[in-house]
Amino acid sequence: MNLKRILTVIACLTAVQFSASAADVAAEWAKEEKANLDKINRESLVAIAKGAPDSYAKLFAEVKPDYKSSPLELTRIAALTQFMASCGNMAECNKYADALVKAAKGATAGDVTCFFLDQLRWCATPKQTAEIKSFESSTQTGVAALATIAALASERNFDSLRVVDTKTACTEYGEMLSKLQGSQKTKALLAGFDNPDLKIAGLAMREASQLDIQDTIEGMGRRKADEINKRRFAAGQEETMVFALKMKNTTDPIRKTMLLDMLGKRGNPAAVEAVAECIGDADIMISAAAQNALTKISPEAYANALPAMLKNLPQSHAAVTEQTLMLLPGKLIESALLKDYDSYSLAGKDIVLNVLKNRKSKSGITLALAAIDGRAAESAVSGYRLLRDCATEKEADVLIKQLLKESGKRLQEAQSAVAGAARRDTTGSYITKLGEAFKQASGTKKQSVLETFGRIGSKPLLALAESAVKDADTEISTAAVRALAEWSDNDSVKALMSIALMSADNKQRILAQRGLEKKLAAKGVDKAPFKKLWEEISKGDQGDAEIKKQINALFGQ
Repeated sequence: MNLKRILTVIACLTAVQFSASAADVAAEWAKEEKANLDKINRESLVAIAKGAPDSYAKLFAEVKPDYKSSPLELTRIAALTQFMASCGNMAECNKYADALVKAAKGATAGDVTCFFLDQLRWCATPKQTAEIKSFESSTQTGVAALATIAALASERNFDSLRVVDTKTACTEYGEMLSKLQGSQKTKALLAGFDNPDLKIAGLAMREASQLDIQDTIEGMGRRKADEINKRRFAAGQEETMVFALKMKNTTDPIRKTMLLDMLGKRGNPAAVEAVAECIGDADIMISAAAQNALTKISPEAYANALPAMLKNLPQSHAAVTEQTLMLLPGKLIESALLKDYDSYSLAGKDIVLNVLKNRKSKSGITLALAAIDGRAAESAVSGYRLLRDCATEKEADVLIKQLLKESGKRLQEAQSAVAGAARRDTTGSYITKLGEAFKQASGTKKQSVLETFGRIGSKPLLALAESAVKDADTEISTAAVRALAEWSDNDSVKALMSIALMSADNKQRILAQRGLEKKLAAKGVDKAPFKKLWEEISKGDQGDAEIKKQINALFGQ
């Protein structure tokens, strides 16, 4: 297995998807992490496999929700997946795939589940098919679609592509191929592809992916992948065209997927047109294979084909398309994504917003603002999530105005977007304008703004929340207590102590007490200053005696 080549692709995926700023493109990240990436080699992967299943569980625990995982650890997992798919025997692959299934079942966040299902797409065996299919009933974004893809892959991967060890038609075919060269070998590979036995067809495609370079690899002592690829391009142009022409007359989805995978591995530009025609195929597996192949052959050609594909993209293809887009540098695809945005399907628009959000790209702000003002709920959610990470002080007025319009799930996303933008804002615009909006709002709108206060923090907003506790409207005063209980820092502790002890409203006392308990139980909190504060507030006989007793217990009194 050419591990360096695999790591180059994986590094692009992880660096782009999980970069900390828009400037972190894949190539830059891979360059910065070269020393650490070099340590992800065959020896280190074998060591992980030897420590299974404990080593797998420890490694998989590094996958965090909301794109907070370490890109380096995700690269390690993806490299291990490719290593197992290429080098592991069936027993090793099953052990690894079983561990991935277990990790997917144990995940609570949809993006984490999707990550493990995506790994299973490459290394699962028929043994895991039934368990993978159980995820098809999931309602979490992208999970069901990826489960379908992974389940199909598990049935096709090893069952059709792995050559058995005993003397069979496959081994006889392989021995025959080893004796052929040039056009004779190409002819035999084409015949093998058309053979009714899928194992022979799979073997033919595996051999075709390495046509004319096997001797070169052995003779070069496994030098850098780019040197091998140069030889492949030079020697494989004519053969690539022969196989590319097979695409139009191949209707069986399994064989078509094999053909696409093979053309992607060859990496020859002669196949661009034939592969590009398949990226919008109705069969998810064919579309996934075509997209993956085209990114390997020509990222530029994939970017050029994106607008046409996104216009008619069905929701079922969204997850795999979004995953594939993460393979490409932002500078290459952003202009393509934005080119005909208004003509894209809802799924296509959502993908654009999600990709731009993950890249923290400000070029999507205008699109996101249009999405949150539209009727489509899913697009609005994607828009708010992009603005949460990318909005500037210039969008403060629009975001706060929209916050006051929303309800239900859209309201939660709007609150997160305003809070995220406010925490990044160094001008104070969001805090000032939120305070003004709160004073002018009424009823449930005031409650919505109060909930947003708690996600942001800051002393000006804290003063407004403490004042709102005294509001004559019990719904507003209770919302203020709830905001203080969920305050983003511990500045609200003093107010919570007073409310828990002295409020005439039982519900508010309980809310304040629970919020106080949560803050004092947080990891690393120094209770000493709060204990002294509590002793001053709770002096005398005033207040609820039972609650006083319970709070005393929090401080060990």
